[in-house]
Amino acid sequence: MSSSSSSSMSALKLKTVSEANPNDAAKKAETVDLGNGSDVVFIQRLIPSEQSWKWFHYLDNHIPWTRPTIRVFGKSFLQPRDTCYVASSGLTELSYSGYQPHAYSWDDYPPLKDILDAVRIAMLKNSCKTAIKELKHWMTPEKVQTSLTTFPASAEIVSEPLGVVLVISAWNYPFLLSLDPVIGAIAAGNAVVLKPSEIAPATSALLANALCCPCCSEHVRVSVDMLKRRENS
Repeated sequence: MSSSSSSSMSALKLKTVSEANPNDAAKKAETVDLGNGSDVVFIQRLIPSEQSWKWFHYLDNHIPWTRPTIRVFGKSFLQPRDTCYVASSGLTELSYSGYQPHAYSWDDYPPLKDILDAVRIAMLKNSCKTAIKELKHWMTPEKVQTSLTTFPASAEIVSEPLGVVLVISAWNYPFLLSLDPVIGAIAAGNAVVLKPSEIAPATSALLANALCCPCCSEHVRVSVDMLKRRENS
């Protein structure tokens, strides 16, 4: 691969610049061999490398992952991914597809909260950065071909806001799955009505309070009234 690249550079008479880009160190990929033909490739985006590997080893060595047998349409199948159910006290016991996992406490594995909080925030930051970086490209009209009968006319697809977008959030990742689609909707120039999950009342109240500031209220409204009607029905 390096010889091919070198020959291409000499053929094109490109000048090699000796000065290193200061951003290359942050974007450099790190590969770890896990054995049995498996590798983990880490490219730093928002979480530092040292912290990421520390959390990775904790999840790999300390969490009691299981791959249960579940029933789907009357047949037994091995679930295609490892799971570990951690829940707050007082929640209803989880049961799905004929399987009821053991519920561990957050106190059993304290670092999990830090990991989940960091991942949720990192994913939202990444969505914001992607929207800011790609917005000009998304807004650029796309040229399309026209038929011979309309010659010499030209045509293009122009992206326009829908107007008002209703975002109905899920319960399992109530913070991330509420704000992530809101970022895309606002980037597209829409106003947003956000309906959080009634099963996550604490997060719903947090979103309602956080998005009521003047800079947000003109573009995003959190509909808590929908939750109250659902509870009273």
